[in-house]
Amino acid sequence: MKVVNYATEKKVFEVKITSKGQMVIPKLLREKYNLKQGSKVKIIITSEGMLIKSSLEGPWTGLRGMMTSSWKNKDLEQLIEDAKKSLFKATET
Repeated sequence: MKVVNYATEKKVFEVKITSKGQMVIPKLLREKYNLKQGSKVKIIITSEGMLIKSSLEGPWTGLRGMMTSSWKNKDLEQLIEDAKKSLFKATET
């Protein structure tokens, strides 16, 4: 794998928009931000224009807000063990 010193690379990239509204993210940026076919990005509107941001998030991001007050003061290891038991119950035949 090629190692690139991104700190010394240019900060502005010019890309062309196709007739379908598509653009190609330069290879250097795709490698830096680990963007592969099928990756998703977010386009955020700011006062200065558009910001394109990688959608990569921690695997726990989707779990935000799921813990209820009834889980307070419970042992995390026990909660995980209980969840495994309920998810992977052996089916009776």
